[in-house]
Amino acid sequence: MLAPYGAAKAGLMAVTQSMAVELGQHGIYVNAVIPGATMTAERIAAMQSSAMKAPFAAAPTDAPQTLAKQRELLQKGGLAEHLSNMPLGRTGYPDDLAKAVLFMASDMASYVSGTSLLVDGGQTLR
Repeated sequence: MLAPYGAAKAGLMAVTQSMAVELGQHGIYVNAVIPGATMTAERIAAMQSSAMKAPFAAAPTDAPQTLAKQRELLQKGGLAEHLSNMPLGRTGYPDDLAKAVLFMASDMASYVSGTSLLVDGGQTLR
């Protein structure tokens, strides 16, 4: 079920905006970096060990089949190809998020407050 996950992200965006309004008068900037699916070593290990539930299952009964397909893709080296249907043609990596955080922490974002920067390669556009 993705409803709690979606609600948490929407809540993060609302809190970011509210805090920016309240704290702006004190010269405090409030922003959020909201990641999409990010390929980490931990995520790959969890998929290999089946500790991770399949995130793309249509229903809980489909989860074992989806997880098996992901494991098969990973073993055959086809996971990257599977993820190439992403709008930017690749999955996200920790470095992509780090660059967004670096921007927000830099002087280049000196007039940015109350923004939730979605770093998901366009995944939410689908």
